[in-house]
Amino acid sequence: MNFFDENSAPPSFMKNWQQIMPGVTQDGHGLWWRGPETREQRLAIYLANLPNVYPCLCGDHPLPSKPVAPCNIAAFDGLRSANGLRNIARYLLSGIPRSGSTAVWQVMTLLSGGTTNKSHEFGDVCPLFYIYEKVFCCVRHPFDAYFSALRAFEKTSMMEKPMKELYKFRRLQVFQESTGYRPDLHVHFIKYEDFWDKELERIEHLASLMEVDCSAEEAQLILAYTNVGRNKERSLSPEAETPNTNTGIHKGHVGTLKGKPGQGAALPSQIKKDLIKNHSWIFEHFNYSTEL
Repeated sequence: MNFFDENSAPPSFMKNWQQIMPGVTQDGHGLWWRGPETREQRLAIYLANLPNVYPCLCGDHPLPSKPVAPCNIAAFDGLRSANGLRNIARYLLSGIPRSGSTAVWQVMTLLSGGTTNKSHEFGDVCPLFYIYEKVFCCVRHPFDAYFSALRAFEKTSMMEKPMKELYKFRRLQVFQESTGYRPDLHVHFIKYEDFWDKELERIEHLASLMEVDCSAEEAQLILAYTNVGRNKERSLSPEAETPNTNTGIHKGHVGTLKGKPGQGAALPSQIKKDLIKNHSWIFEHFNYSTEL
């Protein structure tokens, strides 16, 4: 059984079509995962682990030696190709909320021609299952990120799962460094503090990592569309009551201090202690202060 029709399946599937047993292809399709018959279909991909086989870092399927499926741009990102289908993602952007990820996504979307997928998790966009050219993760001092969540949403509950998911990207880096696994996949952390108030430098840095040509004139155009002042205006608009699918900005997204680092000093001390206890690796790896 060839589950994908050769006239409609993405080219990236072609090398994996060879069957190794009835109904099972080289990439494990029919054994531990199934998906839509053609790209035009909107059916979910179903995954399962196998007994006595090492699971992926996402926990939902075996650890594959190479990615097996292209990923469509998420519906939230609001971008479709000329024929009405969602674009195939070339880049993945993840990271914790309130880490500048929306602005980074805006820049990457413009640089990539609408082929950047955005999430705050690992499992729902697993970079070991889906095919991406490069992976990016936004990170910010946890004190500042949690304080920003309190300001914007008056709660921090939406931060917990992304914080745990972020660690999976670091685990992937360590696994790659120690075993040589997937040398084709590059994971880049974008540290909020490195580019606060340096928005043009961030555009140039992202273009370099993405290996995308971006002239000085193009960088200025992107800056005009994505700068914090413009996003502040969007966050004050009545249309920002629900996140805008083209910009990702919601009401109150940008505060009066425009994301200035250090605001987390005012975070309640118990939240700070819990963060240090539960997510010590972030403070250690990114050299973030644990001063209460």
